[in-house]
Amino acid sequence: MFVPTYLTRRPDGLDPRALQYTVVDLETTGTRTAHGDRVCEVAAIRMNADGTVLEEMSTLVHPERPIPAGSRQIHGIDDDMVAEAPRFAEIAGTLLSMMRDTVVVTHNRSFEEEFLDSEFARVGLAGLRIPGLCTLTTVRSHTDMPAYGLPESSSLCPAHGRRGSTAPWTTAATPVACSRRCWPPVRPASPAPQRPA
Repeated sequence: MFVPTYLTRRPDGLDPRALQYTVVDLETTGTRTAHGDRVCEVAAIRMNADGTVLEEMSTLVHPERPIPAGSRQIHGIDDDMVAEAPRFAEIAGTLLSMMRDTVVVTHNRSFEEEFLDSEFARVGLAGLRIPGLCTLTTVRSHTDMPAYGLPESSSLCPAHGRRGSTAPWTTAATPVACSRRCWPPVRPASPAPQRPA
């Protein structure tokens, strides 16, 4: 689903400050779609690179299956909480619209991709190709930390506070912090001097 995207300082790279991002965070009933696990919460924030929020959504999602006790202990979402929540099919259009023409940012892209790919395929939208950036990969390649989970990675941007939170805005802070720390301003190359004729 996600086309791996790399922001570079090379002349042919993308200037991260010129792009829009959709930061996505999911909660699920388990860890593997092959075992029937489904999405039970979706949060997304569409933003400019400077952190200006353009659009956001956050909703519980009825997973159409029971939420196991082990998963409830991780995210605190139980069957009663999702009983009246929309199915993924009901929110798929809104989420896809938010992600269109942006770089989708997740923390652990392969996990989020597995679930989004599966959920979109269930509603007839298999094979989507969207630029994707993984903050886990980005943080690992630019920092030396004892752990790289979302709470630790979010500590790169203490101005956003609430360390230890897994709220989607916390995920959003990470690429913004990385873009400010890791990519200096991109300046166009100076034109070659012209020789007099």
